[in-house]
Amino acid sequence: MLSDDLGGYSCPNASCSQCGVKGAGNLYRQGTTARGVPRFRCVTCGKTFSSTTGTALHRLRHAKERIVEAAGQVLYGGASYREAARDNQVSHPSVRRWVQAFRSHPDLLAAMEQERRDALPVEVKALLAHGVEVGLISASKAAATELEILRGDRSTYRVLVAQLMERHGTFRNLLRAILPDQA
Repeated sequence: MLSDDLGGYSCPNASCSQCGVKGAGNLYRQGTTARGVPRFRCVTCGKTFSSTTGTALHRLRHAKERIVEAAGQVLYGGASYREAARDNQVSHPSVRRWVQAFRSHPDLLAAMEQERRDALPVEVKALLAHGVEVGLISASKAAATELEILRGDRSTYRVLVAQLMERHGTFRNLLRAILPDQA
């Protein structure tokens, strides 16, 4: 049975007549991989492939979050392969492979990092933006702090909150300053 919701995928088999043609109606779902990644089969050539085929996540065995975190530490955070491996409890050759994969797909890592940042609570984003606005931190430091928070390290964030509390007196006043319509 062909599925209508597969319009974003195309057969990756170079010898298939439907190779690269999205929404051709030649694909159907073929279950999932052991990691739960959707698999598809092309009716034209019979080849099966996963949704990660041709992406930086193809054939990578760790959780997407761990891969993004480790690669982001190396590419954007200045960490070494060994440091990122230690922080994420993986081998440094794995981190090296992930970084190489993301270097060949640079926009994918940026999109995944943005997806993670979008998951931050509105209050945290507003507080960081206010810190930049009043000159307590730079925009790049605010972005780095977002990544720290996503990793579970809130030390820089706590310092910023303390500094802003000194300026505004109470937490309620601080909330009024950063979220005037919700306080």
